[in-house]
Amino acid sequence: MTIGENAVCSHMTLATNELTSEVLAVTSDLRILYVMMGISGSGKSTFARYFSAANNVPILSSDTTRKEMTGDENDMSKDGAVWSFIRSEIGKRLRKESLIFDATN
Repeated sequence: MTIGENAVCSHMTLATNELTSEVLAVTSDLRILYVMMGISGSGKSTFARYFSAANNVPILSSDTTRKEMTGDENDMSKDGAVWSFIRSEIGKRLRKESLIFDATN
């Protein structure tokens, strides 16, 4: 597996301290968007929190954004506004830092 493949890999083997330190050292000048993909309950948010803490990369979560906008992460009544905000926020944040995007994809 190449360094580039490691940088975009989102499965648990990437979470080892040695591997993430090596990958981030090589790509430290890049802004990376880590996209968590998988079905509900597959561990995306758990992995995102671990990876965020281990590598000081902030998380943007559709569930958290939805909860902030509606009071309930399962309320889809403002789904258009949620996704509009997320698209805008990803663009703004990637101009200055790497980011983890956590959503059911």
